[in-house]
Amino acid sequence: MAVKVAKHYVGSLPGIGLSQFQQDLLSDAAPVRIADAPTGTGKSYAFQMAMQSSKRILFIVPTKRLAQNLAGSLVDDLIHNDWPPQKAQRAVEIWSGDETQRLREAGMVNVQAHRLRQFTVLDQLSDTGEMIFAIPESLSYLLLRDRKDTGVSGKTILDLMTDFEHIVFDEFHTIDPRGFGLAAALSILAARRTGVRAKVSFLSATPLRLRPVLEKLGIPSDAIHELKETVGPQQHETDRAIHGDVRLHLSDAPRLVDVLESQSERIQAYLQRDPNHQMVVIYDRLDELKRQQPAWQALVSQWQIPEEKVLVINSLDDSGRQSETNEGFASGRKHSPDDFSIIFATASVEMGVTFRKGDLLFMEPGFAPMNFVQRYGRCARKGADGDVFVRVDPASPFSNPWIRDWVEWYRCHDGQSVTIHDLTKCLSSPVDKAYRDVDAEADLDTFGEFPLRSAYCAGLYWNALKAHWSLGGHRFQEIQPFTPKTAKHIWTLLQKVRKMESDRQLGTAAKIWCDRFEAQAFTLRDIGKRIRVIESEGNVRSASLTWLQRSTEVLNRGQAGHDKEGDFVKIPGVLEDYLLPENRRVSVQYQALLPHRQDTCCLKSNEDLVRAWNDCLEDNRGGLNRKAWKQYRSSMEAAQQLTRYTGLVVCDDEDFEIGAHYVI
Repeated sequence: MAVKVAKHYVGSLPGIGLSQFQQDLLSDAAPVRIADAPTGTGKSYAFQMAMQSSKRILFIVPTKRLAQNLAGSLVDDLIHNDWPPQKAQRAVEIWSGDETQRLREAGMVNVQAHRLRQFTVLDQLSDTGEMIFAIPESLSYLLLRDRKDTGVSGKTILDLMTDFEHIVFDEFHTIDPRGFGLAAALSILAARRTGVRAKVSFLSATPLRLRPVLEKLGIPSDAIHELKETVGPQQHETDRAIHGDVRLHLSDAPRLVDVLESQSERIQAYLQRDPNHQMVVIYDRLDELKRQQPAWQALVSQWQIPEEKVLVINSLDDSGRQSETNEGFASGRKHSPDDFSIIFATASVEMGVTFRKGDLLFMEPGFAPMNFVQRYGRCARKGADGDVFVRVDPASPFSNPWIRDWVEWYRCHDGQSVTIHDLTKCLSSPVDKAYRDVDAEADLDTFGEFPLRSAYCAGLYWNALKAHWSLGGHRFQEIQPFTPKTAKHIWTLLQKVRKMESDRQLGTAAKIWCDRFEAQAFTLRDIGKRIRVIESEGNVRSASLTWLQRSTEVLNRGQAGHDKEGDFVKIPGVLEDYLLPENRRVSVQYQALLPHRQDTCCLKSNEDLVRAWNDCLEDNRGGLNRKAWKQYRSSMEAAQQLTRYTGLVVCDDEDFEIGAHYVI
């Protein structure tokens, strides 16, 4: 049995092939737009059409793989529309760490200066549209760069606002509160500065309520327009199908690979029926994917699929120098998903990546309803029918109420046909219930509230921009009037904490804490430090330090070292040999700084870090604690407020704080 989610469509405007929603994305007069549309409706496609109409677009996406996917598809579309291949390639650019490395290997000495020049134009000899796909860290690094480059040293955030028609944040629900400062600064300038060319758009299939945060930053309510795509049954012959009939199946198998084994005959028949068919398998956790990876080999052989037609996508294998896994499956970002019959992946593929004909999907539900919706949306695109199998751990409903609600919903509708709206309402119902406690008429189809602390993190980022050498003189005077109140509040609180710097006993700790707190503006995501793992055969892969600590014995059994590229650990064999059993996963500890002490307090990753840090700060049983609270109470309270407002806990690790700009 299964629940069938019925085929659904969007309307098309006569003559142009775009829906009214897509047209509004391009023509709405509001400087800031928040766009809500299900997966497959063509949110990004609308801006690709604008680019083909001679517009310049800056399209900001959360992952390197999504940037590659969108850029490659756009180049192919341009060539299909009779653009010469070289012209199409020159009109599309990617700003990411992978692209930085490629340019350096090709002999480019100063990639930063090259990209600053691209603010204005990609191809000096062309008058057609252009599109840059950027990772947030890459763009922020250019705006907060640490050196001047001849001829382009004056390039600033103000140039972005005049050199592009559209600045787009795709999958905006993935933006960390600490990383919202970049989007906030661009939105403030678009809405409040006169003579601005660019409009800022936020796109998502699983939107969060963003308006309250934008308004807290001083953006006028009438400068923000919320756009929503209408999806439903076919009304006219010109309507465009976005997903076909999808049969949704529930499984409580112990492992996702067990679900594959149970459906082996179906999978083989599906893959053998059409060489263009793709099967996609999405795991919740990297360590589970790695533990089950050896079991895939026998299944792939049984399905008569060559190992080289299987692609493994995850942050660990994507970082490796080899082009295949130990089992012979393809790996690495240089591969296009379109070239493979089977894809095994983690959550990185759930955001916007389109598969050529992925009508069979096996998935775990994710850590939040947004993950579920995004993953489900990878299947049965462009009107094709499909099957989605969801493995739910029997223990999950007890620890994840939203999964319990979905399982109950599924069992009530087993054997029935429902609409995509019915499924979305089920998954967003926990948030809707919370809003109805305040407003009985609320029916928002939202997946949560964008955290208000984002506005304070944006204030921290704004202050970093204002302090940057490129915004001196008259440029500083240009942006000063638009400074949000949260930026002023953050600055005032920091000055209170810095009053302790003059104290002989407390001063050093206070300065280090304040400097590190301000430096967190440069870290847009809680990615944390990464370590190179050098395996015995010479392959090198980059892994999160936190993941290595929590899920492997690599750090305990390997040989650690440091070179010009950073920290590494050498191991005999391969990393997969060092995975901990599931029941031995350990909690990671952070050494957090305090504004009045040079020693640290230990916080565990499984606790509320802000609350635990505050408990350490308020422990005034003697010594420096008592002195700080007695003589500098306003400074200590200011530190509490800074941490509580932003949610940022200063850790004793510069790599963790400053972050790696190009790791995603």
